Amino acid sequence: MKDREQYEQWLQEQSPDAVVIAGENMTTIVPRDREARPICDFCGTVPGSYVFPAHDTTIASVSVLGDNVSVGGWGACDMCKKYIELNDVKALEARAVNLFAQRRGIEPDELLSRSVRTSHRAFFKARIT
Repeated sequence: MKDREQYEQWLQEQSPDAVVIAGENMTTIVPRDREARPICDFCGTVPGSYVFPAHDTTIASVSVLGDNVSVGGWGACDMCKKYIELNDVKALEARAVNLFAQRRGIEPDELLSRSVRTSHRAFFKARIT
């Protein structure tokens, strides 16, 4: 628990113009001028409607930005939840890559695919079943 509290404090220090909302299974950062909405941690869509319990985990970065820490559960939209329950990691990755690329106005590429794949693998290792 202490690690989670330290992480939430660090998040607040890194994002002074945001509110850190600590839930039972996940922590969310919300800009002060926005309404808090759960998002899907797999594809980034709103709303995330389900939380898969998971252990805290470090997600190795594929970029120069450094590793990320995931604390607690992972939110999922209905479609990603379906893919996870079917253990269809290829469909889950394809959905996430395509939606991330579409939102950013870029073409899907290997770096984006590798980043999504790394994140999703971390989830499947940390998932509590």
